[in-house]
Amino acid sequence: MSINEEFHHFSEVYGGVNSLGQPLTEIIIVDGWHVQYFENGRLEYHPENEPAYRVTVGWLGDLLQRRRPPINSATIPGASPNSHYFAETGHTLSGDFLTYFDAHGGSVRFGQPISEPFILNGQLTQDLQSARFFWTPQTDPPVTLEHIGRVHLDTISGQNKE
Repeated sequence: MSINEEFHHFSEVYGGVNSLGQPLTEIIIVDGWHVQYFENGRLEYHPENEPAYRVTVGWLGDLLQRRRPPINSATIPGASPNSHYFAETGHTLSGDFLTYFDAHGGSVRFGQPISEPFILNGQLTQDLQSARFFWTPQTDPPVTLEHIGRVHLDTISGQNKE
């Protein structure tokens, strides 16, 4: 599959194939925007934005309805150098999840957390606006990404068949 110049540049800045994975579609129109699905996300072109923000990562975690109620900020323990509270979404990132987030593009690449960590199929997991993190301590780095682009594309493909 081909990748247009703007999407290719964004992909390379934020980790290339190691971050977004392989492209799954050519550019398609979704909700009036040019988008391209990758294994680990969806890039969107927003001509209405300032040039530096015309290419964004789609909030597939939100589109998959993974947002959970915010936590009570009063219950957050004292500030820790390896924990960050995101007031906009009411959730935290900490430990290896925060380290990975900071090292691989932060909120520009992943959005913000929309859940606290939870156990899914026996694995520590956390949802973000544009990603799902899995804690895999046996790997380096110890965080892997769900193929959220594939999951969302399969979801909308299944809806179109009904």
